[in-house]
Amino acid sequence: MNASTRPRIRIASVHGPSPWNRQWLALQDDFLRRCGEGVEIEFGVFLNGTDLDVAGTQASIIGRSAHNLGHAAALQEIFEHFRTDWRGADGYLLLDSDCFPIRPRWLHELVALMARHRKSFAAPVRFENLEPYPHPCALYIDGAALDDPRLRIDGGAETDNLLGEPVKDVGAGLLPLDGDLLPLVRSNVHNPHPIAAAVYNHFFYHHGAGSRAFGFRAIDRFGYYAHWRDPGDPAEADDLLQALFADPQGFIRGLTGA
Repeated sequence: MNASTRPRIRIASVHGPSPWNRQWLALQDDFLRRCGEGVEIEFGVFLNGTDLDVAGTQASIIGRSAHNLGHAAALQEIFEHFRTDWRGADGYLLLDSDCFPIRPRWLHELVALMARHRKSFAAPVRFENLEPYPHPCALYIDGAALDDPRLRIDGGAETDNLLGEPVKDVGAGLLPLDGDLLPLVRSNVHNPHPIAAAVYNHFFYHHGAGSRAFGFRAIDRFGYYAHWRDPGDPAEADDLLQALFADPQGFIRGLTGA
């Protein structure tokens, strides 16, 4: 990252069919502005089988598909955009539609942490969902590592989760990055849900299932939290969404203990 000038970062998110796309885009746009001090940002969205009016935001439409390609294929389209139209940036950030940075000067602090540990990539590792692999809801890529051949999203990738059970996930294809990836782990001070409404290393907020049916493998398939509570109730999903949308900054302050 350039030390003498403002670092240039290119950010892109995928928006699939969802009634909440406008709200998620507004949140991403707002927090990127709030937390982007000293950074030159270009922000784009890939529309995956949906339409979205980006007027009034800093976002541009960098690609679209008339039908839903699936999440992995859409993420791969963004990688191709990074490597062609957006070459030459200091860093790249791939986001899910319901994920965004929440910490002022997050980029400077994240890059410094990556440098300290000699890492080229950073992403959440969702141990709370029993996942041993990085999740591309917030995948940061150092500009010099953009052409790394291990950097790929594979919707059919399969690996064992932390229970030793086979699972398929878009993040499993990123396992080869392991030695060069900084894991961002859940750092919530307050947890209104064991998996959703997550804060990762106080850098990123990821709502989780914000643009699809509310459900998670650890709950629905493996019953991992069944002895504790029933955290898959649709009413709870609505409560989380409405609390976030009503007061985003206050909701996230409550999660981080700020």
